[in-house]
Amino acid sequence: MSSEQQIPFITWLESLSNSSDQAHSRGILAILRRSSASAPGEDANVLRYIVPWLPQEGGQRAERPYFTIAPLFALHPLPGGTGDMGSHFRRVQQGKQSEESIERRFTALLNAHEDEIAWHLRQAVSLCRANDVPVNWHALFGALRGWTHPNRWVQRTWAQSFWRRMPDVREAPSVETALQL
Repeated sequence: MSSEQQIPFITWLESLSNSSDQAHSRGILAILRRSSASAPGEDANVLRYIVPWLPQEGGQRAERPYFTIAPLFALHPLPGGTGDMGSHFRRVQQGKQSEESIERRFTALLNAHEDEIAWHLRQAVSLCRANDVPVNWHALFGALRGWTHPNRWVQRTWAQSFWRRMPDVREAPSVETALQL
C-alpha cells in the first residue's frame, strides 16, 4: 500500500482534530485515547466509532489496524506527517543527546510481534508527540496491514528510512561499536 493512499478511516480521524464542533470531537478523542490502555478491540466504548469503518471480511487481522490506530491518533492528533515510522524516528533522533536510546526503541519496534505492536507503537507515538513530530497516519495504517508479511517489507522499509546514509549524517558504527549494540 502506498503511503500516499488516503484511508477514509484516517481521514475521518483527522477531521476530528479540525472539527468545528470541538466539544463533540474532543469527547470522541478522549474515548479513543482511553482505549489505548486495553488490547486492540477490547474496549466496548470505542466500538460505536470504529465498527462502522471495519471491512466486511478479513476477521480480526483485518480489523486490528483500525483498533490500533484510533487510540494512537487520539494520543497525538496532529495531522500532516510525511514518510513512515522510520523517518519519524530519524527526525526525533536528530539533535538528541541520547541517540542510542532512540535507536534501541526503534529496533524494539521493528522486532515487535503483531500481538505487541500496539504497545510499541504507543511508545513511538508518545515519543513523536513529545518531539512535535507529526505521524503519517495513512502510511502507518498501511504498515499495520502488512506487518506480518513473511518478507517483513514494512520493517525493512522503516529500517531504510531510519538508517539510510544521508549527507552530513553520522557515519555507520565501527565493527567494535556494532558488536556492542
